[in-house]
Amino acid sequence: VLFWTMGESLLGPSQIGRALQVCHSTFAKSGEWFLLSMWGAEDAPVSYHGGAHGFDTNGAHHAHLLCVRGKEGEPQGLLIEGVNALHSAA
Repeated sequence: VLFWTMGESLLGPSQIGRALQVCHSTFAKSGEWFLLSMWGAEDAPVSYHGGAHGFDTNGAHHAHLLCVRGKEGEPQGLLIEGVNALHSAA
């Protein structure tokens, strides 16, 4: 089991990309699954799509990427994003 957390800190796109690379590398070698969770700042002025989004007390920028092996060993993924109704991408 590989578990890594940054705790409560600010991460840029390159750090998220690096975390995804580590997950993918471990999965490709011998992993059966991985889950990458990203929790964004609730009051960020713009969304990751470049548009405005509203303030949501439970957070407007949460995403979870789950990757598992299918019956034939091929990777299968599920992306879950949590956005509020005021988000420009919703």
